[in-house]
Amino acid sequence: MPREQLDHVSTRIGLRAPRIAIVFDAGEDGHHDLHGDGWIPVARAALARANEFWGGIGFVLIPHVDGKVSGEVLRVLRAYDPDFVVPFQAPAGSATAMDADMSYEVNADPTARPSLGTLNAVEAVSLACSPHRRWLSPEQELVEGQRFAGSRSGPEPSTDLDILPWHADAIGWDLERPDLGDHPNGPLTPLSALHVESAMWLHSPPSLRGALGLALAARVGSVGETAAADQPAEQLPRPTHHLDPTVTSRDADDIVTYLTGPAEEWTRLPSWLAYHPAGLELGVVSTGQPAAWTRTTMGLTHLVSGLPLRTVRHVVVGDTADDFALHLLLDRLYGNAVWLHSNWAPLTGGPWSGAATRGLQRLLARAARGRGYEIAVTSTSLGSGALEPLVTEGGPLRERALHGEFPGADENTEPPPSPRRDRPPRVRREAHVQVPDRGCLHLGVSAEFERRVSLPAQVSSNGRITLTSSLDPVSPSEPVLARCTSLSWQVDVDLHRPRLEPKPLRMPFGRGFDGHALVPTEDERDETWVRSSRSGITFDSRKFDFVPAGAIGDQRLARPRLQRLDLAAWIAVLARKGGRRTELSDAGTRADLLADLWGGRAALAEAFSGPFSDLVTEFLRTGDSTRDAYPDDAGVLLPGSIGVLKYGGLSAPWADGSPEDVRRTLDDLVLRGIVRRGLVLRCSACRNLGFTDVGALANTNSCTRCGNATPLRLEAWRQPVSDPEWHYELHPIVRDLVRENGHAPLWLAHHLRQGARSYCDVSETNLFRGDSRRPIAEADLVAHVDGRLLTAEVKTTDELDTTRDKRRAAARKRVMWARLVNADEIVLATTNSTWQQSSIDAMQTAMQTAAKADVWLPGGAPVLRLVHNLGSKVTEQVLDPY
Repeated sequence: MPREQLDHVSTRIGLRAPRIAIVFDAGEDGHHDLHGDGWIPVARAALARANEFWGGIGFVLIPHVDGKVSGEVLRVLRAYDPDFVVPFQAPAGSATAMDADMSYEVNADPTARPSLGTLNAVEAVSLACSPHRRWLSPEQELVEGQRFAGSRSGPEPSTDLDILPWHADAIGWDLERPDLGDHPNGPLTPLSALHVESAMWLHSPPSLRGALGLALAARVGSVGETAAADQPAEQLPRPTHHLDPTVTSRDADDIVTYLTGPAEEWTRLPSWLAYHPAGLELGVVSTGQPAAWTRTTMGLTHLVSGLPLRTVRHVVVGDTADDFALHLLLDRLYGNAVWLHSNWAPLTGGPWSGAATRGLQRLLARAARGRGYEIAVTSTSLGSGALEPLVTEGGPLRERALHGEFPGADENTEPPPSPRRDRPPRVRREAHVQVPDRGCLHLGVSAEFERRVSLPAQVSSNGRITLTSSLDPVSPSEPVLARCTSLSWQVDVDLHRPRLEPKPLRMPFGRGFDGHALVPTEDERDETWVRSSRSGITFDSRKFDFVPAGAIGDQRLARPRLQRLDLAAWIAVLARKGGRRTELSDAGTRADLLADLWGGRAALAEAFSGPFSDLVTEFLRTGDSTRDAYPDDAGVLLPGSIGVLKYGGLSAPWADGSPEDVRRTLDDLVLRGIVRRGLVLRCSACRNLGFTDVGALANTNSCTRCGNATPLRLEAWRQPVSDPEWHYELHPIVRDLVRENGHAPLWLAHHLRQGARSYCDVSETNLFRGDSRRPIAEADLVAHVDGRLLTAEVKTTDELDTTRDKRRAAARKRVMWARLVNADEIVLATTNSTWQQSSIDAMQTAMQTAAKADVWLPGGAPVLRLVHNLGSKVTEQVLDPY
């Protein structure tokens, strides 16, 4: 079982601005335009409001319709990993009720009570991600008066699967619920508290309307938009579907080229994009002016996690709110997205399609300066048929990108491309956007974005780390930030054991996990908000439990004592929310005991995936006699069909190695207790053959069967005459594990670990309901691989079970486990070359039924991975059942 010791752990501490997801209503519920673009003014108002907060350049927008959020948007939002989910409401009667292309003044109270649909969308987003929140027991709900008190029963489970739908998880959560108001000491810091100096900014003015104005506001920001609270909507100017008369076609072309190409290369922008709060009497040069978003980056710098920066440029095509939101998410997450609205997308005949084509060609030229760059085209609203003309040969994204040519390159200002150094980018279509955990951007505090310290901690052999003392407070040293007493920031903490973890262990983030479980004791959990994040552990800088009157400086800051859970404990936290519990099965317990002998599950899985597996086969030979089991004289068959090997049989799996290396390998197995060295002796009384360990050998040895004392002489060992020959016995737990096929999950674990940057897993685990001793489902393996969570069923046959009903029951258990941990994949693995189609069909049907019953989180439905030939040349197949 896990061993604990006091050690020092490497701790990375970083300060950053909060990541915010702003949820707004994009539906047509009477508050929005019926032509389909009514969401644009609301989105623009939300962006303008984000431009008034510290770190606002990193905020994202999440649209919903009747409380429902796009699954594709939610899937990418999980990778973005917001700290807070904020509702944004545009009241009825505001200018947003008018046409999306009008010049408008937004009347949106940032503290207005959100609609029920927006609140439901906030719940959905919060469940899909891991914002700051904590789960309350029923007793805590009654004490603290939460809105869910007394309604713990929640939705009914699916009748076909007996599994609760995803929205049942909303019951029992206490959320940090900020809004976009200027609140002192809140989680969001308004720029007014930082006293940002007036300056000239490049921004999207209100006169630039519709989708083009929104796209520019997303790129450079928008300031100076005043409310029209006193002006009734019916008295506002009539909407028009044309640009303001002062915006020329040349200006619009320049803006579109700027938006679709590499912005730093386009120097021709209209002067009226410049803004100064005091007004401008004369024309100015807009090019080179800082973007309005720069106001929000005081004391901050863009950082990349898991270098290097991604070499993929995303192009999102479509006119819907989800298309715009996906583009904004990808841009804030990776810094490289382009939005193609039908007004300027190539091949649509829009007024600025030519300008967009020129911009995209420049983007291709920039992407071609190097190797391995890609252009990924995607959409939430358009199918493959609509996207194919963009990426097909001869299309605008492939035009002159073939045969070593570089579109858009300016031979007058750029050196000619080098065939050896440069290569045209690969252009492809993505039905589902790939969101790797490397290359993600975040806004770190300039001088405190990373600090490494060594801290004392209680360390467990299974990966659990518990700090023995609280963290020292860390605050920004930038003078303008240090002077702001109401500044709030996020603190990322990563606990790591570099000597023992060649591949870093990462807890899954999101998936409904209660971040306050990352604080060791109940008494310490009220100090601040703590959550599991993509950086490890994140906590809010504000202290909540007790702050004395007149406290200043570090006295106001949280100093939590943190712990990093192992995967088994992480799963147990999720199970407790639903009144369930988990514990290792008998096979899982055996695997963990053996992992202690090998020094970890990684070494155990590697051993069973190599020559040691052949050694176990030698030990497990059977027959009626020694002659039957070991005709090659490699060992002896003891009563009970227990095989013991001579040195020749023991070393056979490593026959290709040098004698010295083989001896060292076998000595290591003996010293670890995996293999025991001893003698095979015959009792002088009952004539039983038994194995006596070298540590128990004496001149007189007791029979393991009758207890008779037998002298150590020739009659006891018989051959050879000169001296007894050493024999070797396998640890009985290894025998039991292999006989029950417990080695097959280890083969899968070894396969999954290959090539993974981050990996951890847990042995076979049973799921129980309440205090019941009868498991309701088991998982042969749960693994966290490079940010993806997998639950696996591992077989040495080619079917889940022998009958239709049993296969359906087995598939339901796989769904139950995947629902518990909100897995990304359900894995069916076998040592055979294929799975029977009846088992595949049963699993896919169960997953489809779960999707219809809202069992899966929006955007979080797992895929099915089939793994074949475990223990040899593994093959895989990934299926999407939906």
